[in-house]
Formats: sequence, structure tokens, C-alpha cells
Amino acid sequence: GLEGDLNDAKVGRIIDEYMMSSLKESKWYNALDGGVNGLERNVRN
Repeated sequence: GLEGDLNDAKVGRIIDEYMMSSLKESKWYNALDGGVNGLERNVRN
């Protein structure tokens, strides 16, 4: 699984850094896109 790469702390940081500003502005697509990009960057590294 991905638990070693994506623990709760890291996922929380991804939400804060890549998604939260878009969510606050109700830009759902941008939030989802940012979250997927953040996950991808963390899994690849």
C-alpha cells in the first residue's frame, strides 16, 4: 500500500498546500486537481 509514502501527516499537508485555498473559494475542480497533483508528487518522490 501507500501508507508508508502517504501517512496522515503528509496527506494533511497536501490538503493544506494544494487544496485548501481552492476549497475556500468553492473551486472544486481546482481543489481536486491540486490534490491529485500533490499526491502524485509525493508518491513519485
